[in-house]
Amino acid sequence: MKTKPSFLTLSTSLKSLQRAIAQPKNEFNRDSVIQRFEFTLELAWKTMKKFLEYGGLDSPTIPKDIIRSAAQAGWIQEPKLWIEFIDGRNKSSHTYHEEIAEEVYTIALRLPKEVETLVLTLNKIT
Repeated sequence: MKTKPSFLTLSTSLKSLQRAIAQPKNEFNRDSVIQRFEFTLELAWKTMKKFLEYGGLDSPTIPKDIIRSAAQAGWIQEPKLWIEFIDGRNKSSHTYHEEIAEEVYTIALRLPKEVETLVLTLNKIT
C-alpha cells in the first residue's frame, strides 16, 4: 500500500510566505516575499507531482504540465493563474530588474490563497 505524500513542508513554506506578505512593503521585504514565493511555488508543484504519482495518474516532469494534470484531476481551479505563477518565478530567478521584482511581488501576493485551497483539496485524498 502506498503512503500518502505529506505536504507538511509546503504548509510550513506557505506560512513563511504569509508572514513576509504581512510585513510592511519595502525593498527588503519585497525581495523576501519573492524568495519565499519561489520556494513555496516550487514545493507546490512538486507536491502536486507526488500526489499524481500516489493516485496512479500520469505524472509529467515539467511544472506547467504538472499544473495542467492537477487541474484535470480537479485539484486546482485556475491553471492559467498557476501558469502565471510559474512564469513569474522564471522571470525573477533568471534576471533582476526593479520592474520585474515589482511584477513578481504582485503575482506572489495571490499564491497563498491558491496553495491553501490546494492543501485543503489534497488533504481530502485518501
